[in-house]
Amino acid sequence: MNYSNYYSENKFWKKIKTVGRSIPFSRDVIALFYCLCDPNTPKWVKVIIIFALGYFICPLDAVPDLIPIGGYGDDAGVIASALASISQFVRKEHYKKADEFLS
Repeated sequence: MNYSNYYSENKFWKKIKTVGRSIPFSRDVIALFYCLCDPNTPKWVKVIIIFALGYFICPLDAVPDLIPIGGYGDDAGVIASALASISQFVRKEHYKKADEFLS
């Protein structure tokens, strides 16, 4: 499945408003979004972010999001994998914007 098809800015913010504060990796997800919006982020990095955020948005992934507790475990794994592969491009300013949003 091509999870990048599930990504859109509107769907992203809708998902964040629905579950953002209840998942422990919301700061990372939002920082990835701000990295995606950064004009200095290379295109290949943006492709990885779009896939990861699309996976996060899609309710029908490996472990459906409606399953209590474990439903977001696979999403956390995808976000962590994306961050591990592109960590040098997710800068402090992206996390600062995420922190500002969450406060």
